[in-house]
Amino acid sequence: LITMTFALANREKIAEIGAYFEARLNELCAKYPEKLTKIEGAGLLAALHCKDIDSAKAFMNALHDACIDASAQIYKQNCLPAVLFKPPLIADREAIDFICDAIDEIAK
Repeated sequence: LITMTFALANREKIAEIGAYFEARLNELCAKYPEKLTKIEGAGLLAALHCKDIDSAKAFMNALHDACIDASAQIYKQNCLPAVLFKPPLIADREAIDFICDAIDEIAK
């Protein structure tokens, strides 16, 4: 209940940060089309699609090495491999920049 109360009380800020996260991920996808194929999701729930399973696993492992919580969706037969993100509702621009700057470094 406390999370729902927080989310309702802060929905505008959460939506703003979610839109910022989406915009940053889309910029990265455009910057590295040879590695990142597309972005899906909404707000703070995002899937960053990779070219193949090995790329998604390697990307996820590199994110873990950078202390970023992410998981890889590599088990669904008819879905592109993806790295999944779910930053907390309390995330701010600094946290989003930390995640996206790490993605930028890993994708280089």
